Amino acid sequence: MEDDEVGRIRKVVERRFRVYDVRWDESGVMFYITLTPPERKDFQAVQEELSRIGYIAGLRKLRGEDIIIVGTRKVQKESKPFLNVALLILTIFTTIIAGSIMWMTGYGDGNEIWDAFLPENMLMGGLTFALPLMFILGVHEMGHYLMAKRYGMNASLPYFIPAPPIPFGTFGAFISIRDPMPNRKALFDIGIAGPLAGFIAAVPVIIIGLLLSTGEVSDIEESGDMLIYNLPLLYLILIEIVPPPGTLLHPTAFAGWVGLLVTAMNLLPVGQLDGGHIARAFFKDNARYAAYVSVGILIFLGYFFTGWIFFALLILFLGVQHPPPLDDITDLDGKRKALGAVVLIILGLSFVPIPLETVYFEADDYSFKIGEFQEVGVVQAGDAWTFEIPVDNSGNKKDLFDVNITLNSTTYTGPGEWTIASDPLNFTLDEKEDRIFNLSISAPADALIWDNATFNMTFDMDDGPKRTVELMVVVGDVTIAIEDHEDVLPRIDDVYLVINFTLIDYIGPGPVLLSVNSSNSTGFLSLADSAPVDLINGSITAEPISEGDHSLLIRFDLLGSNTIGFRIDSAVSDFFMEVETTVVMKKG
Repeated sequence: MEDDEVGRIRKVVERRFRVYDVRWDESGVMFYITLTPPERKDFQAVQEELSRIGYIAGLRKLRGEDIIIVGTRKVQKESKPFLNVALLILTIFTTIIAGSIMWMTGYGDGNEIWDAFLPENMLMGGLTFALPLMFILGVHEMGHYLMAKRYGMNASLPYFIPAPPIPFGTFGAFISIRDPMPNRKALFDIGIAGPLAGFIAAVPVIIIGLLLSTGEVSDIEESGDMLIYNLPLLYLILIEIVPPPGTLLHPTAFAGWVGLLVTAMNLLPVGQLDGGHIARAFFKDNARYAAYVSVGILIFLGYFFTGWIFFALLILFLGVQHPPPLDDITDLDGKRKALGAVVLIILGLSFVPIPLETVYFEADDYSFKIGEFQEVGVVQAGDAWTFEIPVDNSGNKKDLFDVNITLNSTTYTGPGEWTIASDPLNFTLDEKEDRIFNLSISAPADALIWDNATFNMTFDMDDGPKRTVELMVVVGDVTIAIEDHEDVLPRIDDVYLVINFTLIDYIGPGPVLLSVNSSNSTGFLSLADSAPVDLINGSITAEPISEGDHSLLIRFDLLGSNTIGFRIDSAVSDFFMEVETTVVMKKG
């Protein structure tokens, strides 16, 4: 700045403050002043006077000294509202489509995605979802806009952000404030005006939506994975005060849910978010610590809901810290400090750690389900087979269930009686719990091979679904018969032993495994229907075989007496037999 320009500015400042040092360069001038509490209100008058002659002033504390910084004011031109209107129209369209899909799937008609464009669904989607949601977002942004205008700041009309129709159709809205914040009071007032107005607007929308929620979750026509919206604390309170007639949220109630989610996200004390404005007004430079903690919490919650990861990355990209207002010294008054507690209450009532999750729905019923399990068991007479049945209550019915298991019918024609035991037959399944239910069925001691029994059982949940399973248990066994063996095919240095055997009368859940052990430490073993396998320390184990005839070929590199042992292992039985053979052969 030129000397005469600095002199003109100094006259304005010295009319209200005692200046003891002045420093300047081409970018601006710094006045070191003596500041007492009664004089702080005079800074606003200095700001206004300098603004009229084309300058902007800020009040800072630097290394323990109070400084007024003055620079040239850059006049921002008013933008034309074309972009605002275009984005508004586009966002109205995307939210209407989002609402149409919600209306169609829960309250209207249509099964295909293109049915969302039917006039009736579009009309109801606009009235029941787009209109209340745009009302909440509009009130939120107009709160910011009107408060900024109250402080004489250059603020734009709201910019609405369109998004894909699934799930919301919008990413919210924002306004652009082209002037720096004059002081901490203005920073706080503009920051809180939006979420406070939006929260107040969302409450009646939620109540109306709850009263309109007449649909039932059990009316869903197709089973499958569906998106579930977890409810914030305010919703849970209002549901107790205004119980909805049905269990399926109305699109209007969902519009209120989105409004609360937007409010909660904006109240996080980070960067240029509304909560960032408020935190900076309260804690000044220390607000950055609240920002770091908030980003860390979002990243942690991103393990459960990936949307928070993207939001945290966006915050880091835009900037975690908030720039100071022009007057960063003047304190907030008691009224604004009290409103800070209101901000924390609104955040607690609106925030949902896991807003969305995918769960499995059963058509025309609650989503308690039974997973896949082995439905046929094989036992020996007198033994028990345990069915491991997975049960899952992680679906759309968020409740605790008492599960009662009832035996409907039994089919068995053999001797004796079958017995059933469990851990126990009746149990409690907590909300979102999945567990393995063990059901043990014992065969009679005098049952015969191939006897079998079927059991039809119902898992009955109080005021909930019924799931029926059918189980079968078969009495099986394994028989091994060594039909012949011979010590043939002698060679000069080798002896081959051929064992022919037949595996008969086997039924079971897995393969039969053959184990062979020899006192001889070298050689190889081969089944006729498998590749040769080297003997290691005289043994080979876990070779799968099937029912029928087999030929076992064993080669010995050393002469002498060798003991060969066979073991047949399965899930239901085992058999062991030894074959002793002595092979004597002379060279030459």
